[in-house]
Amino acid sequence: MTCPNCGNNCPDQTVFCSHCGCPLVHQTPSIQNFGNITIIRPSKFLGCAVNYKIYIDGVLVGKIPNNNTMSYPVCYGYHNLQIYCGMGSGQTQVLITPENPNVSFHCPMHMGLFSNTIDILPVNPYYPNTFNQ
Repeated sequence: MTCPNCGNNCPDQTVFCSHCGCPLVHQTPSIQNFGNITIIRPSKFLGCAVNYKIYIDGVLVGKIPNNNTMSYPVCYGYHNLQIYCGMGSGQTQVLITPENPNVSFHCPMHMGLFSNTIDILPVNPYYPNTFNQ
């Protein structure tokens, strides 16, 4: 599918353009073509005051405070998941399918001397459709 805003060539099941963030208009999918990406942020003392910013396909979809869990509906297909928090970040690519419509990630932050790292770890370690980058 081609983005109507910038002309970027996007995968067919993408909801937002990965280049400019413009919503892509598809035929109206049924509710059966959706799943969820769930982010679990564990309780940590260090960095607890800063919210995680959650981006799916380059679009800010929410913020998660310390010791919280949030779910985001997404249609079937590949999605780029990025999490930012202060000087740290993490990202992965997720495939939502009819066989795996709901995917959960445990996302702890590791504090470093000059930067932080956010791990994006599948709750089910055998989830085959996660590609850490």
